Amino acid sequence: YQRRVRGRKPTKIMPKRKKTKTSAKKKQVVEEAKPDDHQIPKCIIIHKGSVGKSLLKLVSDLRAVMEPNTASKLKETPNNTVKDFVSVASLFGLTHIQVITATDTGSYLNIGRIPHGPTLKFKLLSYSLRNDISKFSKNPPTQTNIYTNSPILVLNNFKSTGKTMDLMK
Repeated sequence: YQRRVRGRKPTKIMPKRKKTKTSAKKKQVVEEAKPDDHQIPKCIIIHKGSVGKSLLKLVSDLRAVMEPNTASKLKETPNNTVKDFVSVASLFGLTHIQVITATDTGSYLNIGRIPHGPTLKFKLLSYSLRNDISKFSKNPPTQTNIYTNSPILVLNNFKSTGKTMDLMK
């Protein structure tokens, strides 16, 4: 096959390559490896009430860790309530909500499944921020895409057994 274009040499036109069975099988394997959107938990992380600067940084660090499946650039106003976020969550396909609160007795992390629960409440005894870890480590991580993969949840050294441990799993 040859095609002539004005002022140029004739070029060969190659027929389009047909797909073989092996390439079709490879495509199926790749598609099966990806989980459905319904199976991936998606969460929203907010703070409720007046919390200190360090807890606000903790909220932003948690959003960065959970980033592939959370709203990392969420803007909150003092007028927003948890009920507002829960009502909007179904539109965005969110499955969990994490709320950080601070009282006189301590700071708390509430993790709830949207829309009907259950809700778990944890008291924050101590935490380390991302900036603190990078300051004190000799070789701080400098990768920009460190949070592109999903996080790993480790449930070791929880003292309680029974129904609460089953809820967390």
